[in-house]
Amino acid sequence: MGTWEWRPVVDITAAGGRALAVELYDTPDRTGTPVATVPAPTGPDAAGRWVFDLPDLPDGRYWGAVQYLPRTGAAQARDRNPRIDLPTDTGLVTSPEEVAVRLDIKLPLSAEQRDRFAQAIEDAQGDVRNYLGRDLAVGYATYPGVSPNWAAARRIDDWRTWRHLVVGDDFDVVAVVDRGHGLYDVTVRTGLEPEAETAVRRYVTAHAGEALRSRGSDGTRRTTSVSAEGQSVSYEATPTTGQPGSLPSLEDLAPYRAMPVGSPPRIHRMPWPYS
Repeated sequence: MGTWEWRPVVDITAAGGRALAVELYDTPDRTGTPVATVPAPTGPDAAGRWVFDLPDLPDGRYWGAVQYLPRTGAAQARDRNPRIDLPTDTGLVTSPEEVAVRLDIKLPLSAEQRDRFAQAIEDAQGDVRNYLGRDLAVGYATYPGVSPNWAAARRIDDWRTWRHLVVGDDFDVVAVVDRGHGLYDVTVRTGLEPEAETAVRRYVTAHAGEALRSRGSDGTRRTTSVSAEGQSVSYEATPTTGQPGSLPSLEDLAPYRAMPVGSPPRIHRMPWPYS
């Protein structure tokens, strides 16, 4: 069915904590018997993500609850925020369920609805791909037997230690294996990570939903008035660009455009004002 990544708000491993399992429920109240309980991996990857291997379940939205230990000796805690839309690993930066929620369409979706919504997402992604000049897909690369640049950083898992390996793209360090004699095998994840890039995900979700709404295929286009004879209909106005509630524009994604060759990689997901 694919994988799902959980990144805790704080680094629980530094305090001796760890993820235990994720429970998947078919209702948002997350009560009763879960549809599935998936054990956590033995540890996070180099970027602090806990990657769960999900079972084969019917397509649709599931509401997750992650069981974890926040620190050594602490009581078990639960993160009840995750929403997991299956299948994952589809190449889509958002999901048909997320578009449906934006359009106030009740879940679960039918197979026909999911297919139509997925096509609208693919169309919106194509617009973003053309504007950014780069693919919205994450790629992996392994560099065997390479030397770190200790002048750039002092941590082996810091991206700056390996910035000389990747030219003209963003990247995260996923794994580092010590081969001895100062050499390492380094695996990096390159490209955009749209599921973590809020601006990209919001644009695709909003424009996929608006495309469906404008075609009337979702039945949610709002009317403000209808003439007595039913010969004319007035629809609710859409906020113009820049107004609250307006659709995001492609210009909002300008910071994610492909970088010139030789440019240093951007730091992933650092909070303002450090980005």
